[in-house]
Formats: sequence, structure tokens, C-alpha cells
Amino acid sequence: MGLVESLARPGGNVTGLSIMTPGLAPKRLELLKEAVPKLKHVAVLWNAANPVKVLDWRETQAAARALGLKLQSLEVRGPTDFQGAFDYATRDPADAVVVFGDGLINSHRRQILDFAATRRSPAMYPYREFVDEGGLMSYAPSFTDLFRRAAVYRRQNSEGRETS
Repeated sequence: MGLVESLARPGGNVTGLSIMTPGLAPKRLELLKEAVPKLKHVAVLWNAANPVKVLDWRETQAAARALGLKLQSLEVRGPTDFQGAFDYATRDPADAVVVFGDGLINSHRRQILDFAATRRSPAMYPYREFVDEGGLMSYAPSFTDLFRRAAVYRRQNSEGRETS
């Protein structure tokens, strides 16, 4: 979004935590390729109405090019778009699926998991909860750790300490 140079080195006067994960796209595809050595074609399920996910999509496209993978965009913008995305994925099946996380995607977690399981498609999910409910794998920040760290930021701010 242009607020900071990068998440690793934000620069300026910015502190805090983030769940924005576009920088994880290369690692997600690398891990998926390790799990599925013959991987060539990856479907990506994502909420195209979410500007942050547009960044994830761009990063994933660049990572796919570097790894020699073909991507198939399964865009959803609302709850009624999932079946169309699944139908498209069925007509042009990919070797695996990557799912970007946000509120819309997470609220349809069961439907997404069932789709991947029915197709016997290896999938990389955005949150551990997908794996806890039967998904193959995820690679993402730990919300538990982020919440713990957020409490430390809050406590430091309320006690008047400088946070960095």
C-alpha cells in the first residue's frame, strides 16, 4: 500500500504488527512445489475485491514466473462467487491450489476445504485453522503470537513507555 518500504524494514516512524502477507507468496509456492514435485499448474483462490489481496496476487505471479509455474486465477468478490470459481477450476483442473486469506475466504473455509478434498487437490492455505480442519498445509503468521505481541504494545503504550 506504500506506507512503508517493506515489512522487514519499514523505515520512518512506524511501529506495530501486520497480517499483510504478500511477501510470503514465494515461500508458499516453494513449499507447495516441494510437496508436489511435478507441480506445473496452480489455481489461486482469492478475494479480488480486497486491495491487499491484489498485492498477494502480484507477488504470487512474480514467484510463479520464477518457479516456472502456470497460475489460474479463481477470483471471488462475494459469497455467491465461490461456486463459479469452483466450476471454472473443475473445467480446467490445476495440479494444486493456493488460497489467499481474508474475511470472505475464511467465512467459507468449510466449502473451500470440501472442494479441495473432493478433487483430491493438494492445497496451501492462509491460516492454520484450515489445516486444523483437514487441509494439507499453511504458511502464515501465527495469530496467537501476533495477539500476544499486540498486548505487549498496548501495555507499553498505556504505561507511557516508548515502543519501537
